[in-house]
Amino acid sequence: MKFVAALLLMSSLAAAQEVTSDRISNLRVQGTLEARFPVALKSSRPLTVSFDGSDADPERFVIRIWHCDRDWQRTESIFLNDASRNAIRTQIPYTRAPQGVQGYRYSYALRLPGTTDWEQFAFSGNYVLEIWDSREEQRLGSARFIVAESLLAGGARVWNRQDPSAVAPMYQVHKVLLSYTVPPQDPRNDAPVYAQFIRTVDVYRNRECSRPYRIDVDDRDPDTFVEGWGTDALQFSIDNIPCGNEYRSLDVRSTDLYPPGTLLHRRDGADVSRWLKPGPRDHDGTSTQVNTGQYADDVQYRFELLVPPDQRPDSVFVVGDFNGWTPSEPWRLVWDVASQRFTGQGRFRRGQYDYQYVADGVDWTALEGNDWRTTNVYTAVLYYRDPRFGGFDRVLAVAQGRSPGGTEATTP
Repeated sequence: MKFVAALLLMSSLAAAQEVTSDRISNLRVQGTLEARFPVALKSSRPLTVSFDGSDADPERFVIRIWHCDRDWQRTESIFLNDASRNAIRTQIPYTRAPQGVQGYRYSYALRLPGTTDWEQFAFSGNYVLEIWDSREEQRLGSARFIVAESLLAGGARVWNRQDPSAVAPMYQVHKVLLSYTVPPQDPRNDAPVYAQFIRTVDVYRNRECSRPYRIDVDDRDPDTFVEGWGTDALQFSIDNIPCGNEYRSLDVRSTDLYPPGTLLHRRDGADVSRWLKPGPRDHDGTSTQVNTGQYADDVQYRFELLVPPDQRPDSVFVVGDFNGWTPSEPWRLVWDVASQRFTGQGRFRRGQYDYQYVADGVDWTALEGNDWRTTNVYTAVLYYRDPRFGGFDRVLAVAQGRSPGGTEATTP
């Protein structure tokens, strides 16, 4: 199944977002497309990178930006990754934390492209941003984003499909199709595009940047198809993507319901497994943080999950915008024998978040369910293997489509 293939791909990738020092927190990358997917266009439509700092005085952080291939490995070419030119050393714009806030001292934010020292991107592609201290002695965090050459309006379509080989509820799946037409060659363009070098599309669900579903000309996956390869009209499609469930919602903006200075937890009891229970409409994996006033502080939140004995996995992780939708050790819950539930604590800025639980770090449906009524935003990223400079991956275009919802298949 494609789900298994995606898990294998995910295990080979680094975290989409990572904080490695307590000097910074609340790292987020926000684009302007649906689900705020972290995409920028080469010289316009910027994205925003934001984080909080705990140092007593504003830190002059160094930002390093590395071009990567489609597998998020650093591109080995001095033409694309020149360490003498890929750093932002000017002071990142910051604001002082509101009076009364104790979890951090300053909030930092920069726009890419459009910030000093980085007015535009010379090349499209996958990028990893690293945050370093002023002396570049300690890497404090990192995050992924994508730079595309164009945005395809209506280029991606999504349907409900039925997988006859699966049992309920896993027979409910999505199919995603990306159509792309190679534009006529412009003799003034020093970077022409040849159809035979367009071979790969990655499909992301909502903001789940750690686990793309891949379509490639050379793969042997029975759920992926490439039509028209080598011609000017291409179609990339993938079938049998589990729909998942609407994300759970966590809203701790109210200080009356969630007082400051206390360990917060769900007011109406622990979360429960949702294998056959659809959830209410979510926010496509996005988050909204409190940014003003004395209560724009970090909170400590206790996650609790009840699981029937016959469904209990070996381990459970919680994912959301607070950790880049990536299962990671700091967000692993532990089994509490006394209460017979998985528990764990997380720290994040007061606000509203979508989140969900992941069984054993890889299974996103066992504890959450799978239902056609779930509406997801799918982002398709079209890669081009440019033969120049020893070969590197460009992103010719991105396109987005939303699943239709409902309770029935929407394709023949």
